[in-house]
Amino acid sequence: MRKSKTPTSRRVEIQQLYQNYSAGMTSLPASELLKFLHKEQMELTANEDTAESLIDRYEIEETARENRSMTFEGFLRYMESKDCCVFNQAHTSVYQDMDQPLTNYFISTSHNTYLTGDQLIGKSHLDAYVWALRKGCRCLEIDTWDGPDMEPIVYHGYTLTTKILFKDVITTVARHAFEVSAYPVILSLENHCSQQQQEVMAQYLVSILGDVLLTGPLDHLANGELPSPNDLKYKILIKNKKKKPRIKTEQATEESADEGEEDYDDLEDEEDDEDHQTKTKFWSPRKAGPKKEEKKVVVAQALSDLVIYTRSVKFISFSHSRENQSNFENTSTAEKKARKLASASGLDFVQHNQRFLTRIYPAGSRMSSSNYNTRVLETVWHHKLPFRVLDNPKVCEK
Repeated sequence: MRKSKTPTSRRVEIQQLYQNYSAGMTSLPASELLKFLHKEQMELTANEDTAESLIDRYEIEETARENRSMTFEGFLRYMESKDCCVFNQAHTSVYQDMDQPLTNYFISTSHNTYLTGDQLIGKSHLDAYVWALRKGCRCLEIDTWDGPDMEPIVYHGYTLTTKILFKDVITTVARHAFEVSAYPVILSLENHCSQQQQEVMAQYLVSILGDVLLTGPLDHLANGELPSPNDLKYKILIKNKKKKPRIKTEQATEESADEGEEDYDDLEDEEDDEDHQTKTKFWSPRKAGPKKEEKKVVVAQALSDLVIYTRSVKFISFSHSRENQSNFENTSTAEKKARKLASASGLDFVQHNQRFLTRIYPAGSRMSSSNYNTRVLETVWHHKLPFRVLDNPKVCEK
């Protein structure tokens, strides 16, 4: 049987390149190095000074440096340096215009950030927030539930995922929020807590985050205008439901009292039903039935007051959003519905995302914390879809 050819190593390939241009000489002259830059690297603007500067940077043998030439070891150091990286080194720092409204940007977003494993029995861990922030995530999800001793807890509700304290999550975020980026962090609250424990949450947010917590609109912005990433540097925003201001009429006051009494799950489209079906099938041998009606979550005033530019509302239709949605209001849509909207109403979706922040999150059936195929929505995203919510890569424990 014919043996397959042994693949050459990177070092051997570089040595062959070096020999092609050194033509048997013991070192590579600056003139030949310049030919290499022009022909192989396509650096057409390079000149003799460019070649000599590379020799000064990467050649350590004194004789070769004096002769303005490069040994193979110097050439190898150059070839494995950032100067040869296909990634544009100018892009290692922010080079885009960061003074546009938030709706003009993609926002790196995490789903069920607290989980380190699958969605049903995985561990919740503070390190998951650290990992997400160090990967550049700027929007983190926190699922909050009533805990013992008036301590709100974080976990994936109605599953066997482990629980962590809300105050510990906020402390972790405060420590690591701006380690790799100065741009704002959005804390997306999936809030299932009673008003009493929401008051506790608000106290923790204010006391732990301190000055980095955005607690009011920015003075220099025109009414209805969203701030830019530069406006919000080193700030943390709260994404949650928000009460509307009370109006002094009997009818309006009654309507305002109902504001915020919507079940949080209602804000997140059909995925909640899919999530419910998934959980029920997992835990019960009987066929999953319809989701039981749960007690409505009434947002506490103290927590509502912390929602400034990221108020969560339910997506009903594009026409409804055009007529009723404020620039400060954003919606969450499951991947399945997002695909349908992109297919049936692509132009409307694009125009919607030019005005509002939209969050697309993975289906509840993705128990292993897998992510949806982002290419399916590529056309819409090309024209800007701000929140592409993904599960962070997880290591599932057996």
